[in-house]
Amino acid sequence: MTIFLSTAVLSGILPTASSMDDAQNNSKIAPAPIDQLTSNLTQAKSQLPIKPQLKVDILVPILYNNGTNVEPEKYGLMFEELVKQFGAISVEDNNVINGYWINPTDNKNYSDKNKMYWIIVPDTEENRHYFVNFQDKLESLFDQESILIYFTPVLNLLS
Repeated sequence: MTIFLSTAVLSGILPTASSMDDAQNNSKIAPAPIDQLTSNLTQAKSQLPIKPQLKVDILVPILYNNGTNVEPEKYGLMFEELVKQFGAISVEDNNVINGYWINPTDNKNYSDKNKMYWIIVPDTEENRHYFVNFQDKLESLFDQESILIYFTPVLNLLS
C-alpha cells in the first residue's frame, strides 16, 4: 500500500499533503481522495465472483513397501472414483516424488516413490469429510500405513 501511495503521489495521481493543505485553505478540494480510493477497492473486491475452494493433493505410491510395483488398475479405480464424484482430476504421471517419513506410532522408517493426483473442489465440510474417508479407502487399496492427502486454499475467479 505504501509503494502504491508513494508512486501515486510522485506521479501526480494523488496530491501531496502540502498541496492538500493549500487546497483545503483555498477550499478547492472536496472529499479526501484516499477515502474514495479505498471505497472503490472495497466495493470492487466485494463484487468479484470469488468462491472459496480447496486444492486437494493426493500422493499415492508407485511401489509397495516390499518394492514391487503397484498395479495400474488401482490408479484407474482411484481416478474413476474422483471423476465420478467431482467431474475432474489431474495427475502428474511423469514426475516421481520421493518421500521419507517415520511412522510416529512405531518409529518405523519408510522411503516412498509417489505420484501426485490433484483436484480443485468447493471448500465445504462435506468435501473435507469425503477426503478423510477417501484416505482410509486409499490406504486399504494401496496397502499403505498412510496416504498423504492435504488441502491448499484456492481463490478461483472462474465460476
